[in-house]
Amino acid sequence: MSYLKEEIKAGIIVIAALTVISVMVVAIGGTKMFEKYNIYHVRLMDVAGLDTGSQVRLGGVRIGNIQDIIPPDKPNEPVRLVLAIKKNIVLYKGTRAVISQIGFVGDIYLGLSIENITRQPLPVGSTINSEERIQLSDLLFRLGTVSDSMDKLLKDVDMIFSEKNRNKVEDILVSTNTTINTVSNELVKLSSNLTDVTQRLQVVLNEMDSVLKDNKGELNTLLKTATQDLKEASSTIKSIEQTANAFTTTANSLTTTANTFTNTSSTLNTVVNKQSTNLSSVFESLIVTMDDLQDILHEIKNKPWTLIYKEDGENND
Repeated sequence: MSYLKEEIKAGIIVIAALTVISVMVVAIGGTKMFEKYNIYHVRLMDVAGLDTGSQVRLGGVRIGNIQDIIPPDKPNEPVRLVLAIKKNIVLYKGTRAVISQIGFVGDIYLGLSIENITRQPLPVGSTINSEERIQLSDLLFRLGTVSDSMDKLLKDVDMIFSEKNRNKVEDILVSTNTTINTVSNELVKLSSNLTDVTQRLQVVLNEMDSVLKDNKGELNTLLKTATQDLKEASSTIKSIEQTANAFTTTANSLTTTANTFTNTSSTLNTVVNKQSTNLSSVFESLIVTMDDLQDILHEIKNKPWTLIYKEDGENND
């Protein structure tokens, strides 16, 4: 019996110690036992640093905790947070949830903003609008990436401004300066030549002006003569038009005449066909005569004295 009493005492002591420890943990955590909460929901794409039991603060004041974190079921869906908010706390429409941190190394909590809210209460069980913010770790990672990029950029700049590249740049600058000087001298020469040409043109214009002034009367007479010539040319053009019309009429007459000549040609063709036999005989006689003449000319060419002898014989007779 004494042994059983000792066990009962030990059990009571353990239970009492656990009760005290639980009360102390709850007191330190800032929650009250048997306190009632309202449930709200928040959707975020990234909840890094938040766990079940993390604090929920409204304007920096703790008003509840995260009761549950539900991971997404499908791709590109946000994580759903179940918030337990004290029942005496009223949330209003326009409240936004954002992940925040106390200082740089403090605890991460879910903050509820009280800026730009309305006077309409937010129904219990509804979803609070959220706002994604860059976490300090992400910011440090991005800063590290930027730092690496800056290191590469500085190395590239150092390579660009190396001694070898500086010498090349100096050579380019010297060549550019020489080219600029050469072009400048050429431009000066060109400007001088243009000035001379301008002066010569001015002299020519002055001479032309004086010539025009001296021959003003003659120019007027010339213009009048040209006007009269133009009038005469106009009348001549009219005469030419009339002549062209006459030529058109003549052409029509010639066409008629050509038709008549065509008919006459047909008649002559018939006559020529009838006389072709007589012409053939005449041509044959002419050919014989031509052959005789060729023989005579050949004989005269080879024996010209025969002609002289014949002439002397005729004279003696």
